[in-house]
Amino acid sequence: MLGQNKNMKKKYVIYPLIVLFLIVGLLSLKTITKKNIIILKDGKSILADDTWLVGAKVFYKNSGQVDFVIEENVADIQVKYHLIAVKEKISGLFIRIRNEGQIHAYRLKAGGAILIAIVMCIGTFFFFRQFAGTRVKKIKAAPVIDTRKSDAAETGYSGDEILVAFFLNIFKYQKGMGKETKAMLRAVDDRSADGKSIYELSVKINEEWDTRRMALATLTENSASKSKSYYVIYDDHLVVKIPPDPITEFHEYISHIRRDGEIAEKLAPKECLVPRVSVILKKVHAIGAGPDLSPNILEDNYIQLLDSNVELQEHLKVGDTFAYFMDLSKYFFLSHILDKMHDIQTKISQELTEHPNIVWDSTEFEAKYGQLNVPIYDSLQPIYALFENSVREILQRNHADTSMQDFQIRNWYLKCLSGEKLTAPDLDLKAGIADELNTFAKKLFLEPKGPVGALRKMIRLYVADRNLKLFSPQLSGLVANLLELLAWLKNKKVAIRDLKPDNLLVAGDPDKFPQFLESASQYSIGLIDVETAVSYEISAEQKIDQPQLGGTPAYATPSHLFPNEMIEYFFKDLPKTFCFQDWHAVVGIIYKVVTGERLFDHAARIMFKLKKEISNGFNANREPAMVLEAASLMYWKSAVAEFETKLHKKMNALKSISLVVSSDSRQMLVNEISKVQKYLKTEAKKIIESQTVFASDKHKKTLLSAPYAKVSQIKAELADKKANFNFQPGERKQAMKVFDELEQLKKQSLHLKSALNSLKKSVPKISSYDLLKGMFYTILVHMHQKRWGTITLIES
Repeated sequence: MLGQNKNMKKKYVIYPLIVLFLIVGLLSLKTITKKNIIILKDGKSILADDTWLVGAKVFYKNSGQVDFVIEENVADIQVKYHLIAVKEKISGLFIRIRNEGQIHAYRLKAGGAILIAIVMCIGTFFFFRQFAGTRVKKIKAAPVIDTRKSDAAETGYSGDEILVAFFLNIFKYQKGMGKETKAMLRAVDDRSADGKSIYELSVKINEEWDTRRMALATLTENSASKSKSYYVIYDDHLVVKIPPDPITEFHEYISHIRRDGEIAEKLAPKECLVPRVSVILKKVHAIGAGPDLSPNILEDNYIQLLDSNVELQEHLKVGDTFAYFMDLSKYFFLSHILDKMHDIQTKISQELTEHPNIVWDSTEFEAKYGQLNVPIYDSLQPIYALFENSVREILQRNHADTSMQDFQIRNWYLKCLSGEKLTAPDLDLKAGIADELNTFAKKLFLEPKGPVGALRKMIRLYVADRNLKLFSPQLSGLVANLLELLAWLKNKKVAIRDLKPDNLLVAGDPDKFPQFLESASQYSIGLIDVETAVSYEISAEQKIDQPQLGGTPAYATPSHLFPNEMIEYFFKDLPKTFCFQDWHAVVGIIYKVVTGERLFDHAARIMFKLKKEISNGFNANREPAMVLEAASLMYWKSAVAEFETKLHKKMNALKSISLVVSSDSRQMLVNEISKVQKYLKTEAKKIIESQTVFASDKHKKTLLSAPYAKVSQIKAELADKKANFNFQPGERKQAMKVFDELEQLKKQSLHLKSALNSLKKSVPKISSYDLLKGMFYTILVHMHQKRWGTITLIES
């Protein structure tokens, strides 16, 4: 009993001493906090409280201060845990409270008491944890992966997260951990401006979590290859392609990689990104690689190692299939470059926020946007008055701060004008109030034909025009290099058959990006993935390999959907058809380069429809000729109408972007366009010779030499019965048919002539408008045969 009393007395002494120790040591106590480390490519690093990605910039916050670095300069962003002094936190908190001056003294005292109590509890917790010999680190909860399970279904992941789980396992092996190691992932709430999802990966090492981040984006265009492709940032910039039908046999997988490698070798030295096993394996299993070891030899060494090492093969499987990995670190996506150049919506927001007074200053408004747009300014003033009164009413009704300054409400107004939403953190308001403000703003600014719609349209046109002038050298260079790529493919007798911005890379000095885009000679356009490519350089005894059927609808033609035998039967020239498949894709890409928009939207939907209809037609045992004719007529009618309409709408922009064509590109274009020009003249002669309405040699000669405008004029007079011809009964109808056919041929010939005139000058400079016209009608003459029906060209 006496011993117990002594122990009790000892406790009564010890516990107060512990509390006293905590209070005295409060200002020197340290706690654990999470920090992001931005690792730059030059080896330097930045410690940050938080990081987020906006456009091409990585923003970071430290002690309330925000700064940024360019995304291209960032090698990695990792999460680490660090100790910081509690006294710094408390001091910063009290300074902030004092400066804000919005909290009464009694609230300050109460807050201080609560803060001290909380810190004491934390201190006690850490004291006893320290006594027990355990260190604590916190991380947000996420599902745990049992790394012994390789099947995606067993881990509970599906969709894109299967790929994230794959890189989580790579992270684990990079840390030297075995199969039994626990690991977890979580999707970070924020998403980058260019659509990449951010994931946080964690591996448990010695009872502590080591954490890093990765980014992932789906390459969304439907591809001729049915594989699903991703853009991944993990140590490097990667393209990952997952086949739709699982590949589980290692030698089949390697044979596909080698086949793509052969195409790349044939196209060398053109930059061509193809799958390599070394892209992933060098991250988890280093092998001897001297400084002189070429990438090809390194790849061969890894393949030899894999042949006998089944366990190592597992590092190449995503879910239940081998996947293809390509290293994009030295290059840039053409699609990403175009997205940044043509991000008009962001530039509209910048236009409004960078000139915040212009909506309330008539003189400044008129000076910037012109006198013709002054009525738009006048119509906006009552809109703002209504906005301001309604905002104050909403704030008052929700018991929010009703003494809101005018400049704050004006900032909200500008944000809503640009089409952006208000968010609670931006407004320092409750989420419910922000939602109510957004609902009100949406109703107020919804009418597209009202003042707000007129302002947005005016600024969009202004920004688009300024953007076109700003990037004119870059756009011209991109178009020139696209033609260079086509000429190179033709010379190498290879057709890619799935060209699109997501499958094209820009190769230049990474240290000089984006400045090198201002000169076409400083970079080139290469290829990402050649799975759908075909080589048509064969001997007389050989047959051209059958490439995959299908195509990316916005850049494909009906010929993509038919096997070689049918294409050869109908179009006679299989290599030329393959070549023109790439031409057609480049026509769509050039339009997107200059305008930022897609050329063939409706035609793409027709392609989707044709895939099913062609399959149904063959299943119903319809004649292949009928199926191909129906598909071609349906598609090309839509494509021609869309082409003419959109080129007319964007005529000024397309004519403003001109380029000097290289000798190889000029030779390719002149040769192909001249052949079609000659063919059209022959067809016109056949029509004139076969008709009997205009029988005299003089009439025939006149019709043959008459330009498009003259033929169109006579046709209009015939339709109005104004032409002075002594027709016999029934001859007028025959004459109209002759002029209908001649008009279409003469119009196509006119477009080709305009392109040829530019290309044959001593300095072959051509506008994007004339280039597109010349290329498209060259393709059309080959791809849509006359016997399938006449396609009427829209007047533009």
